[in-house]
Amino acid sequence: MKLKIFSYAILIAFTFILLNKTFAQINEPGDFCGTSEVNFQKLHIPTSTPVDGQFLRALFIFVTFSDDTTTGPGTSIWLKPDPDPFTGGTRPNNPYTKRHNIVSSTEQPSSIPFMQRYEQYTISDFFCQMSGGQLDFIGDEVYFKLPGPSNYYQNMGWRRKDLNSYILQYVHDNFTGINFANYDNWHKVGNNWVWGGDNEAEMIVIQFRKIPDSYEAYYWDYSGMIPGGEAHLFGDYGTSITLDGTLMTNDDGITATQGVNRTTHLELVLEHEISHHIFGEEFDHVGFNQWHVSIGMMTEGHGTSTYCMTPMERSMSGLNWVSPVDANPGLASQTFTLRDEFEYGDILKVPVPKANSNDPQEYFWVVNHQKKSRYDGVSRGSNTCWLINNREMDPFCDVGKGLFVFHESNKYCINNVNGYGDYGARHYAFDLKSANGRWNWNLDTHVVVPEFQIGGIGGDFNIQKKVNKNIISGVSTYNKYYLRSNYIWSAQLLNRNPCWVPPNYKITADFHGDGKDAYNMSYNEILSPYSNSSSNNYENQGFNTGVTLRLLSTNPYTGEMQVKVYYNDNLALSECPPSKPQNIKVTSEDIDPGISFHPKVIWEANIEPDFNNEKLPGHYNIWRGASYNCSAEPTYSLITTVPYYATEFIDENVLLYIGAQGGQNCGNSKVTYSYKISAVDYTNLESVKSER
Repeated sequence: MKLKIFSYAILIAFTFILLNKTFAQINEPGDFCGTSEVNFQKLHIPTSTPVDGQFLRALFIFVTFSDDTTTGPGTSIWLKPDPDPFTGGTRPNNPYTKRHNIVSSTEQPSSIPFMQRYEQYTISDFFCQMSGGQLDFIGDEVYFKLPGPSNYYQNMGWRRKDLNSYILQYVHDNFTGINFANYDNWHKVGNNWVWGGDNEAEMIVIQFRKIPDSYEAYYWDYSGMIPGGEAHLFGDYGTSITLDGTLMTNDDGITATQGVNRTTHLELVLEHEISHHIFGEEFDHVGFNQWHVSIGMMTEGHGTSTYCMTPMERSMSGLNWVSPVDANPGLASQTFTLRDEFEYGDILKVPVPKANSNDPQEYFWVVNHQKKSRYDGVSRGSNTCWLINNREMDPFCDVGKGLFVFHESNKYCINNVNGYGDYGARHYAFDLKSANGRWNWNLDTHVVVPEFQIGGIGGDFNIQKKVNKNIISGVSTYNKYYLRSNYIWSAQLLNRNPCWVPPNYKITADFHGDGKDAYNMSYNEILSPYSNSSSNNYENQGFNTGVTLRLLSTNPYTGEMQVKVYYNDNLALSECPPSKPQNIKVTSEDIDPGISFHPKVIWEANIEPDFNNEKLPGHYNIWRGASYNCSAEPTYSLITTVPYYATEFIDENVLLYIGAQGGQNCGNSKVTYSYKISAVDYTNLESVKSER
């Protein structure tokens, strides 16, 4: 006789099918990089200062307008100026440094480990960590309020070249401690930078707190567009100025306006524009604003970047900051130990086999991120991080640790997903192999979000839902632009969960990583031709590369990860369990419509040939857990097995009632039933369990 369990309950398979909806991302207005043309090549500034006493020194000029009335968010570190024309200006006040500076004024000795060499949350610390201690970037800071209001300069007909020239002259005439010759310390011999000046400055930074709206578009002169920053000093190649015997041309600095922000966002804009002088046009990816990447530090939107540089960026030819270890395609398998990328520089570069000999070479870049760097923002979403720092980088949020796998393909390859309007036909030249998988999506419904919850931008947000997995050309939650059907939104700003109290959604910002994009033990351990995401080749998307990456272990004390790379598919299948089952949902199998039902569990099929095989069949294990706390992870018990070809299971041992109905209902005690699935191949190797 079957045991019947009577109750009325909340049913979970992590994403209950009726609530499997995802909100859309808002754009971050005025927060894009205006750099669309550069005359300089990569390594336009010194990137290595290995000798003590040698450094890259920049001048940072912080400028305010007397009619700047923008208050900004409560997290802004730059107060608006007093409108009184006889009072001084204001400057960014970094809460993480002793002098409230954003850049260190003096070089620190190389004997200090580079992760501790400079104060945290400074531009000096950022470039020291990204370069693995190779670049000492220091600077001086000055600030002032312009003598006239913004309409004065607009009435004078002053564009960027005019106002920025005036600002440089003003600093020269009014700050006796500033000698522009101090920012000329290097000269170039061939392609190499050599210590010793050449009468031309390396880097001058002009940062506005906020250009008043009435003047901002006129100042930039970008056909009405307003960028957050741009990698030139004047925006005009015919403009230059010489002060203290030091030439400053259009290519010798940057301009930024995103000053009304928290520490890391303000610094990010400056670091991004400065980094254009490092990368030049090296990463000119098709379909994106020129000289920008799809994923990395150098995305076209400052706020959509990873904050840190990706291994592809840090490993740029000629930069010599890190040296990736190459996997050998001639070996059937190899095992590697990876420590935190930023602390140790460990990067694994895996060549991806080609379908045709003349196809461009593709690579998997494999790195371990244990959040040792305060700038590690590859995964900076999740509701936890939103509550800590609004998915920025300060205060620090350590969600999102694990093994990240990036895919580099040719910028002209056919793997592209059409977006909205000008953002169409964008290539994934750099992509993230998300452990969350890749999916087909449908628009489902919408929700009204109050403005105060999302930085002053609210209203109706369309909601999306996963339909089914698509391991070749599907879209992960991490890819933020590609599902647009309206200019102001795209994928995954908010999520729903049946455990959350009304209105049932939380801000998660999945497009910045939701803490589940990395591979971790017991969560997702395998990237293979049969997993989701898969190890497919992008140039020929149906081609089985035969590559499997398996996470073998993680040291609980150091965070070191052991990774095994297989180039032999048969060997990988014999040694590895199936990939993690995904897209688990629970629906109802009605018994008495409107009154009672059995839980019906459905999932996506595994496709490994040693599992999904009539002659060598595998099977699924079905696990069930129950608790009175919906958010708590219950203890799971194996309740049954089903054959490899099954993709659904009706739990006839559980009978649930809708509302407080039924002769044996539990009153107001709601029981949460959760289900997980694991796949077991014909040799009895078992996958990690699915999410509930």
